[in-house]
Amino acid sequence: MNEIEINGKKYPMRMTMGAILRFKNMTGHEPDQKHLTGNIEETVIFVYCVIKSACNAEKVAFDIPKEDFADMLSPDEFTQISAKLTVDPAPSPKKKEKTINQKNGGKA
Repeated sequence: MNEIEINGKKYPMRMTMGAILRFKNMTGHEPDQKHLTGNIEETVIFVYCVIKSACNAEKVAFDIPKEDFADMLSPDEFTQISAKLTVDPAPSPKKKEKTINQKNGGKA
């Protein structure tokens, strides 16, 4: 599990469904590359939601307001953290490939 250190204290950092819900509640839309690429404000919100949610899941206190959290991050730290957190588009459904037995009507 990834961690982040803020003011000398380590916090868990991992993607959870709660992070996606928090982000949607704060921004009105789900996170995706379109909104996070080149949008510093929404990327900060996304990183904040990921850490807040991971802390909640791990029962670690995280009482830092969003703006204070942003104040504590240097640009280099922010770049390193956001690079670890990517939002992949929904996977496309794969076609089922028939096995040799299915192609031969169940005969080997």
